[in-house]
Amino acid sequence: MTTNEAAQKTLTEFRAGRTNMDIFVSSSEWLGLVSPALAAYETTNWTELDGRFRHGSMKDKWTAIDFDSLIEVIAWRTDRVKSEQAPKNLDQLANPKWKGRTATVRVREAFVNALQTMLGEGPALTKIDALAALENRIYPSIAGLSEGLGNGEVDIAWGISGARAAGLKAKGQPIDFIIQDPSMTLNETMAPGGLAKHPYTAALLMEWVSDPKVMEASDKIEPGRVFGHTKGTFTLKLPKDVFVYPVVSEARYRELNRLVEQKFIRAAPR
Repeated sequence: MTTNEAAQKTLTEFRAGRTNMDIFVSSSEWLGLVSPALAAYETTNWTELDGRFRHGSMKDKWTAIDFDSLIEVIAWRTDRVKSEQAPKNLDQLANPKWKGRTATVRVREAFVNALQTMLGEGPALTKIDALAALENRIYPSIAGLSEGLGNGEVDIAWGISGARAAGLKAKGQPIDFIIQDPSMTLNETMAPGGLAKHPYTAALLMEWVSDPKVMEASDKIEPGRVFGHTKGTFTLKLPKDVFVYPVVSEARYRELNRLVEQKFIRAAPR
């Protein structure tokens, strides 16, 4: 299911009192919506996780842990863009010389919210307008964006995850990437279900995925992600100032969605 479908199904089943869900796995920005349907369990290494990678508490009667993080990068084709000339931050990316050569994903609400939170509404809108003026090619998903970059449909991709870019590079594609500046990331989360029939199994799975050795092994299998365990050693370091996409209310999401539609979707080439 999509993250939206998973969240809605989780809530619907919880309200009906009928569910087969033992554990909720999604991206962390949905936790505010589904928290009533979750239970509380703090793993044995709870305090060793970066504070931005754990949510709720026993007092809140729900908890969740983020087992990895899809950090956003700017990726480019090295056969078309020299690495020393490639944009390394959003200001460089917004240069009009890249117009018609860039692509991103349709879902940009969390990104817009992050910019407005960090910069304030006025400066953020100025940056958003400059990025929208690039006439980005819009892909429905990160997977589609990754495939488009790999196939040579675009020269530069932004809003793509480091894992996807690293995967293309590992396969021998002429791709390189750098963590976007300012850095933003979408955490992948896990939480026990409030009506779980196997709560101990859910707890064991949370213990396993949050073990630093398991995270290190996962990083070796699929590099390009960042991890929130403070005791582990990983390929990419978690930037100190990284902005983790937070939970947004439904009303705020609708507001952000209208802005994304206006700035990016309607401005995209047909």
